[in-house]
Amino acid sequence: MYGQYPDPFQQQPPVSGKQTKKIRIGIVIVIAVFSILAGALAAGFGVYYAIDGKNMSEIEKMTGEIELLQNTVKQIDSDIAPQNIKIDTDSAGVTVIAEKVKPSIAGIQVTIPSSRVQNGIFSYDTEAQTSSGSGIILTSDGYIGTNHHVIQDAINNPDAILQVVLNDKSVYNAEITGFDSENDLAVVKIDASGLPAAELGDSNELKVGEIAVAIGNPLGLQFAGSVTVGYISALDRNINGENTAETLIQTDAAINPGNSGGALLNGKGQVIGITSSKISSTSVEGLNFAIPISFASPIFNDIIKYGYVKDRPATGITGETVSEMMSIWYNIPQGLYVTDVDAGSGAADAGIRTGDIITAVEGSPIKSMSDLKAINKNHSVGDTLTFTVYRNGSEFSVTLTLNEDKGG
Repeated sequence: MYGQYPDPFQQQPPVSGKQTKKIRIGIVIVIAVFSILAGALAAGFGVYYAIDGKNMSEIEKMTGEIELLQNTVKQIDSDIAPQNIKIDTDSAGVTVIAEKVKPSIAGIQVTIPSSRVQNGIFSYDTEAQTSSGSGIILTSDGYIGTNHHVIQDAINNPDAILQVVLNDKSVYNAEITGFDSENDLAVVKIDASGLPAAELGDSNELKVGEIAVAIGNPLGLQFAGSVTVGYISALDRNINGENTAETLIQTDAAINPGNSGGALLNGKGQVIGITSSKISSTSVEGLNFAIPISFASPIFNDIIKYGYVKDRPATGITGETVSEMMSIWYNIPQGLYVTDVDAGSGAADAGIRTGDIITAVEGSPIKSMSDLKAINKNHSVGDTLTFTVYRNGSEFSVTLTLNEDKGG
């Protein structure tokens, strides 16, 4: 009756598992193809509507939906599951980064011993004071880079005890090789060899959104080698009023007191920044900064070779900003209030004194130390500049010769 066609009322033999799988795959493919056709049809209507309504954003939306559907079909394969698709990357895992770099991170500790103070007929004993930070092993023969503020209590203090604690807990007495207070950098030296020097990267190649790993000793040596992870939040940040690099790396990797002088690393385990808790925000979370290594490395190299930063011009002036409110309150001009003048500097030779207000250099207004740094960067040792100075109600000009900054 039904000829060569099977009787629909007659029980058919069961379909094998393989056939069922093929049928299911076929159904998935059919659905996907149907989806593409439906999507293309919808896209066609969308394009017509977009052109008719001159709405180009609708065209872009439809194009994106078509591409999404096409990519979906490409993933449909009976032998490849989505979870097996791998993404290639040249970034090492954080565990690998930590294992690679932790031996290159040191602890730096400054101890000021207790002493007997005589005040007239009275005397008393001061308590011993200890501060600590982090450092990065720069060379295998014991040069270690850190922040200037980490070791500043040991500068010109013969009683201070400066020590370096390595990752293997070995302790060394250290000496200050040199420092750059202007950019909050310093180098210390220990008598050791065969040390694991850190690999330095190129901070000029950084991009916002890259992984950032910080390794240091937050809150003291009891937490030595702590690892925190975040991202590069921003580049070329400027923080006025701080003695540090003009442009900084911003990261949300946690940086706490004790992390100063430690390493900020990229995904390859290369040092791309010198972390500093000094310039990290204490009022909000995730706002931390590091000095770019491409800026710091030449300074470290100069300090190791010469004991100071070679060929850097200096005025010899340290000062504070006279704000608009202070200007009105004290009836003085806005500018840079001189708080200190280095002996033998160009400023001292020009007759500039503590209490003067620098209002301009070469006719350009000066309102902060950052303004003065910018002037230095655009000139060389030996250049002469005209400074406009306010003193005791009158303004006058002096000629200042930039000399080489050897004092850090």
